[in-house]
Amino acid sequence: MDKFRVSVKRRVLVSVIQMVLLLAAIIIIAIQGEKLLSGLSSSSLNPPPDFITGFVVGMLSGILAVELFYLIKYIRALGNEEKFKALYISENDERCKYISSQIGSTALVIITIGLVCGVVISAFFNFTVCISLVGALLFVEIVALCLKAWYSKKY
Repeated sequence: MDKFRVSVKRRVLVSVIQMVLLLAAIIIIAIQGEKLLSGLSSSSLNPPPDFITGFVVGMLSGILAVELFYLIKYIRALGNEEKFKALYISENDERCKYISSQIGSTALVIITIGLVCGVVISAFFNFTVCISLVGALLFVEIVALCLKAWYSKKY
């Protein structure tokens, strides 16, 4: 249980660091985003700089909100022994671990099939989109192969 407590404290520290970096990025992009993107012309291929700035700030704000949710969850668990035990049980439950492993393998297959379909369909309409999806597909498969090699070696 002490190892888990140290692990949760480390999560809190990493979460705080991530939140500070996210907040700094949000502020910089919100203030300087349009200036950084002002060289882009607004056309069908390049959306207006204010749209891109708003989109990125919104995405980063959403990530920040999720990070804040987990930070509060971990801090509350560290302050309350009952909540800490419940967190420990939920994270170390063998049934949940098995379900998560099954979700991961199934999700990888579905993502791969979806990307392959996207590559095939986009090849008929837009070469740039096709190449982007091929890049995403290669990334997913390289990560999967690296994880397979890592876990094969580890276990």
